Amino acid sequence: MAYVYAHIRKDNSEIFYIGISKNTNGKYTRLTDSSSRNRYWYHITAKCDWFATILDDHISDEKCLEREKQWIAHFKRDTDGGTLCNMTDGGDGTCGSLISAENRNKCRMRRLGVAPANKGKKWSDEQRMRMSFLKKGQKAWNKGKKLTPEELAKRKPHAMENIRRGDSHYMFGKKVSDETKNKIAKSLLGRPCPTKGRKMPRPMSVRLKGTVKSREVVQYDKDWNVIAEYKTIGLASDATGITTSWICSICRKEKGTAYGFNWRYKNPAY
Repeated sequence: MAYVYAHIRKDNSEIFYIGISKNTNGKYTRLTDSSSRNRYWYHITAKCDWFATILDDHISDEKCLEREKQWIAHFKRDTDGGTLCNMTDGGDGTCGSLISAENRNKCRMRRLGVAPANKGKKWSDEQRMRMSFLKKGQKAWNKGKKLTPEELAKRKPHAMENIRRGDSHYMFGKKVSDETKNKIAKSLLGRPCPTKGRKMPRPMSVRLKGTVKSREVVQYDKDWNVIAEYKTIGLASDATGITTSWICSICRKEKGTAYGFNWRYKNPAY
């Protein structure tokens, strides 16, 4: 079934848009969706807040198109002295229309081999400022929305099925050619490293395996009785809660003790 809705300004309670859509499984997704609107709609919503209301619900597609024309004629478009920013007089929507498989195939064949209209195009500063102005005030359609447990349960199995592993991965068994490697290297030239200057956490697997520079340390009590030995300082820090820098300072005899414990390298002449 279809429905007719209206968008209303919060500052003066004026209806500024009339639209129609389909009620799919009880979800009125188009009612508050801000995508694919005309530029006048974006000009209005960038200046003020708005809310949506349903004028007619659970009606047929033909009745929906008829009611849209009646509502637009009642409130009138701004070009006719009204408040609506609709581009047409209504009744010409695609509500309920179905595209046949033959037409879909025709559209697909027409697009084969045709480059996208914006491919390689560079926007000027003026165009960028204009697009930025039109986008201001728009809210993401899923902002603040949370999936219900039922929706999460439906999505998780499908998400796991779509993960490509092993021979199902599109790069399985393929080798990147030298030409492609050179292209990738050229495209990355001059770009700053995203992890430059960051201190990355060391995984526990690395600590367990140890590295060439790792040194074994020994933990003593105040009387220099051996308590424990660790293969790396990272493992010692995980076991005792003492920071690695503190343990290193004690091993180098720069500091005294840490929580009453002494530390020394197992092999000082490393």
